[in-house]
Amino acid sequence: CDVPGTGESAFPASHDHEGISAALAEGISQISGGATVTLAGFSFGGVCFAHLAAFHPELVRRLVLVATGGLDTPYG
Repeated sequence: CDVPGTGESAFPASHDHEGISAALAEGISQISGGATVTLAGFSFGGVCFAHLAAFHPELVRRLVLVATGGLDTPYG
């Protein structure tokens, strides 16, 4: 799989954390059938998944972050 806007993936509606998270949430929801998932992200993948979990917690059962830095995640 590709990060939205890279490789063969379509561009997200906006290029901020919320837009990228929305695109990831849509794809993961399609793949999982709406079930919660366990995500593991390394480096930039961890940053993307951290924001996904913050904006769409209903999709995430467990989150494993490895070597992520500077998350700038929203509070709440």
